[in-house]
Amino acid sequence: MYLGKADQRLAAIFFNGTFFFIAIFYNALWIYATSPKRHLLAHDVDTDAIERITRQFAFGPLPYLACVALAWVNVKASLGLNILLAGFFALPPDFKKRREALRQ
Repeated sequence: MYLGKADQRLAAIFFNGTFFFIAIFYNALWIYATSPKRHLLAHDVDTDAIERITRQFAFGPLPYLACVALAWVNVKASLGLNILLAGFFALPPDFKKRREALRQ
């Protein structure tokens, strides 16, 4: 709607900033949920899976912040980076391991 218009930069900054804050609060929620004191996960949950997910989520806020900064320079590039990030976070944390196991 705003792409190619005078307000495209402001719209992209707002759009990317929204993702940045979602990533921050999602990380906070995940840390709370996986804390040993909170008991929000079942006791039989795979701890390796929790660690993989935690590493993947910890990566999130920085690239979204980069998208905000990139929006000042190039709106389309910032939106492209958002699409790449969506693809990255859509994959399961052990995607690479599963893919290698299928090849063997």
